[in-house]
Amino acid sequence: MRKHVLFFLCLALLLGLAGCGSGSQEVASVQSVASITGVGYIGMNSRFAGVVAPQSETTITKDPNRVLEEVKVAAGDSVTKGQVLFTYDTDAMQISLEKAQLEVEQTQGTITSLETQKAQLEQSRANAPASDQLSFTLEIKDIETQLLEAQYNLSLKQSELEKLQNSMDEGEVTSPVDGVVQSVKNEGDNSGDGYYTPEGDTGSAQAFITIMETGTFKIKGTINESNRSALDVGVPVLVRSRTDESVWHGTITNIDWDSPIQKENDYYGSSSDPMTTSSSYPFYIELEEDEGLLLGQHVYIELDAGQDSVSGSICLPSYYLNEIDEANLSAWVWAADKRGRLERRTVQLAEYLADQDSWIVTVGLTPEDLIALSDDALEEGMRTEEYDPNAFYDEETPLDMESYDGDMEMPEADGSMEAVG
Repeated sequence: MRKHVLFFLCLALLLGLAGCGSGSQEVASVQSVASITGVGYIGMNSRFAGVVAPQSETTITKDPNRVLEEVKVAAGDSVTKGQVLFTYDTDAMQISLEKAQLEVEQTQGTITSLETQKAQLEQSRANAPASDQLSFTLEIKDIETQLLEAQYNLSLKQSELEKLQNSMDEGEVTSPVDGVVQSVKNEGDNSGDGYYTPEGDTGSAQAFITIMETGTFKIKGTINESNRSALDVGVPVLVRSRTDESVWHGTITNIDWDSPIQKENDYYGSSSDPMTTSSSYPFYIELEEDEGLLLGQHVYIELDAGQDSVSGSICLPSYYLNEIDEANLSAWVWAADKRGRLERRTVQLAEYLADQDSWIVTVGLTPEDLIALSDDALEEGMRTEEYDPNAFYDEETPLDMESYDGDMEMPEADGSMEAVG
């Protein structure tokens, strides 16, 4: 907050008050309410780039021991819960089932034969003289060993047979969720061995079909090392549309500090200097409601400090307000009139936001109005000049709002603006 306050004061001194007293006609620097409150390039609220992502992804595996008959979906298809994704060749499975049944029967026959042999040997030993008892005992022990091995093999074959019988009843594999098919592994393509790694997951999971779930969305944003202290898990945020005034409320549920995304600072062109490189990290937002959002839609993310607590209101820093009357919730601001001259304009207030040192303004200002910082040197009727935040940027290297993380440093001596992130 202190950095932003100093920033605006410096701008006023450099751009607005420099002309006061230096010439025959004094000029007051004014700035649009939109840019002051965060709609423009510079504002009180840090902004982060975000994109609408599916709440989760579901992977469907294929039994490597079964023959695929038909895949009924393709990448990009919408599917519903219970819809058939692919089927297995039951004819090939029937052959395996019959083979397993035959092996079970053969093993059962072996066990019966061994039990018969054991019974005969025991009867013979009972009738044999004492000198032959040991020989019969050793033969019986050998038969018992074979019998135990056969019984163990029977249990394995019966278990395999049961699995095959269950598989025969599951010739169709259906979708467990509503969603959109993201990928289907090509059976003829062995690259990657059919492994799919979900975004943000450090492990690998074998998947035949991957489905992005629909119906609920989350927001994925990025934060870099320079402003990593600005966010934390559990912090409420606002998600703003880039095309209209739509706003959604949510909470940060995860910041993945273990998965840095290395990228070079491209605001001044490519550079291999380690001092110009920065690691970005993904963070995720759970929304209270997501009506009106589209998968893949790009959005802005702001910390929720109550700036949207009053419908149609403006969250204005207190140092733009003069003679604040807390009892009557009123104040006045220096604003440019239709002729470009400075005037005192009364505004109505609703609520004070202590953590931002700002007031909710409900009446008297619009985002398009131009206002000036409160200063004793200003007078009514003074000619105004609009401060343009774009003047700090080289026209050949404009600020990339797609990757803009929403934080600015103070102007450099040469008049350029250093973008952080």
